[in-house]
Amino acid sequence: MTFPSCFDSRRQFQEWSQAARRCDPGDSGFCTDCTSPYQQRMVAQERCAHPATIFGIGADGGLDGRRPEQERIGYEEGA
Repeated sequence: MTFPSCFDSRRQFQEWSQAARRCDPGDSGFCTDCTSPYQQRMVAQERCAHPATIFGIGADGGLDGRRPEQERIGYEEGA
């Protein structure tokens, strides 16, 4: 099993995936739980697959990362 390069290990990604099943991260996947400082560090290390992710306050009042629409899970152009 592969894992996103912004995670330090497969185990770390598996733990995130298990937690995400309990609190749906939405169509931005793991980027939802990222932060701007962490993203900047991952971009500098060439470990960020979604550097266009932006951050804002989500419906629950917490910080959410949102991928551009065409990079979101389930996105189909023209749909």
